[in-house]
Amino acid sequence: MTMSNRNYLIHYTIMNQTSRHWLLDWVEFIWQQCALVSHLQEIIDSYWENEDISIIDKENAEYLIEQSNISRRNIMEKILLQFEWNKLYWCSVKHSIFAYELACELLYANKWDWIIEEIQRSAKNTMYSILSKFLWKPVVLCWRCLNDMIEDELQENILH
Repeated sequence: MTMSNRNYLIHYTIMNQTSRHWLLDWVEFIWQQCALVSHLQEIIDSYWENEDISIIDKENAEYLIEQSNISRRNIMEKILLQFEWNKLYWCSVKHSIFAYELACELLYANKWDWIIEEIQRSAKNTMYSILSKFLWKPVVLCWRCLNDMIEDELQENILH
């Protein structure tokens, strides 16, 4: 199912306020949800070793992880409603975004170590590649290129 002409006009009018495609905002949202889950999991994993973490803290973290995952799934399902997508890459999209997020966290924590910078670049390229395949696009290694392909396709759909 692709975006209808009416929906495209609404998105184009509202979302064209910035140079960044709204799909990138959704990817960023998924990224932040993955980061949140990672940090909450640290609380759960530390429960048995850290006396400062109560059973209530652990249960709250478990609940928040569940809520975060529901929110992430909802956004991913909204993406499915907007684009034709390749079901083979559904989980890979999430995991590639998560891997990129973790690589960025490593890079920030390690004061821009050049080896970790290479890991981060590789994770970014993998994420772009998988997102491209998920959306049935040729593999691209830059967000702007993927954004332009999506915009061109949407523009073409509106003209026909």
